[in-house]
Amino acid sequence: MKLNLSKTIIIVMALFLTFSSACSSDKDDVNGEHKKVDCTVSFSYVQNFAGSSESAKSCSLWVFDESGKLVESFSESGEKVASKDYAINLSLPEGRYDFVAWFGIVEEQMVKLVANPPTSIEDLSLLLQLDPVVGGPSEYVSSDIPVIYNGHLTNVEIKQSTSANVSRKITMSLTRDSKIIDVRLEGKTDEIKEGKFNFKITNGCNVITWNNSLETTTSFYYSPLNERDYEIITDENGEYATLVAHFSTFPLSVSSDHRLIITRLTDKKEILNISLIDELLKEKPFVFPTGTDEEYMARRDSFSLTIDF
Repeated sequence: MKLNLSKTIIIVMALFLTFSSACSSDKDDVNGEHKKVDCTVSFSYVQNFAGSSESAKSCSLWVFDESGKLVESFSESGEKVASKDYAINLSLPEGRYDFVAWFGIVEEQMVKLVANPPTSIEDLSLLLQLDPVVGGPSEYVSSDIPVIYNGHLTNVEIKQSTSANVSRKITMSLTRDSKIIDVRLEGKTDEIKEGKFNFKITNGCNVITWNNSLETTTSFYYSPLNERDYEIITDENGEYATLVAHFSTFPLSVSSDHRLIITRLTDKKEILNISLIDELLKEKPFVFPTGTDEEYMARRDSFSLTIDF
């Protein structure tokens, strides 16, 4: 069964314009007696290694209390969201909260709105796990995943300041949630052109939980965007050629065994089955030697692998 967009991206982007362009407070204050605290939530993009990021044009923010109940939601779209000084002003009772935000680079509503917005963290988790298409055991994505950014903060204490008229400052880091991976298979022209190869990345992260942690399933995988018409590049002498497969994926977890598998269809022979993460991390010592593997994977938006055949 082929999905035009991943289940997760459909639900996330569906929620972008679910809410009105103003704050909607839970009318029952937390414990009723707590003082309201003015808060300013600002955002910073985690820069990729090119030192740039695409400015978002739509934003959705949820605030949950310690029990997981939704106490505040906010949604907005337009050029205002793209401003580097963009911030959201809230008024919350004293307490501890979890903040969840998603930003998209398009203003338009992309898919049918979800009928019931989440009222709790549990609801949000369920919405993110919804599969809009029910079908066979194999699920795969071969579509260009829209660029979205996620930010989350947990157990944030909101407390009245001793100074008058001081707003509580909260900053959320936004990390890109989609990647581009180009796999280049190089070999003799005849073998490349006549081999008819199939590429796929297994153990895809098709479930993103409320705090943006990743879950994988062995039945879910990524297929190339150009699987029906692979790009073939031939050298000037015509002796060697390169077959290029373009993938669009969600974040890839360092702790998961993502496999890059290439199969030659003429004889059904599996010519490659390797750990994708291990292969992608080979460039890390030269690009990001001091950071962690997870940080490197989060900050890099695109990868290119070359396989000799």
